[in-house]
Amino acid sequence: MSAWVGAAALFVVTTLREVHSPQLDSATKSELAVLRFPGYYMFAFSLVAAALVFGLCASPAVSKFRRRTTLSLVGIVLVLTAIDYEWVYGPLAHMTAAVEEARPASFVNYHRASKWLNTAQVSLSAIAALLMCWPVTAGDERTTAAAPEP
Repeated sequence: MSAWVGAAALFVVTTLREVHSPQLDSATKSELAVLRFPGYYMFAFSLVAAALVFGLCASPAVSKFRRRTTLSLVGIVLVLTAIDYEWVYGPLAHMTAAVEEARPASFVNYHRASKWLNTAQVSLSAIAALLMCWPVTAGDERTTAAAPEP
């Protein structure tokens, strides 16, 4: 999850620099978006799916509550990403690919929805990453029978 949060942050920073760059014209910015976003979703799905698999293999020393909360967050992130990709990014990509045409009025609503979905999924990803990376303390409830003390 930490890798995904870092990748998403780098993507956002790079995108904002390009969007606000006076050196790039509108057509170039649209072409960059069409080229860049498939990679964003590929990384999102692969890194979050890997986090889900590794989360399922988490140490038995991690509490049941922490494991369930983390796996739930990761699952929600996958669902939000799938919703964004299928019902928001798809129409946006179609609108953006037609560089020569004016964007329809619905573009603004799709773009706004995409920003909110991405903000939610990256925020939930950061919380899940914190839960995954937080050290196990002596007071954590065990998920299995008491493990022998070292």
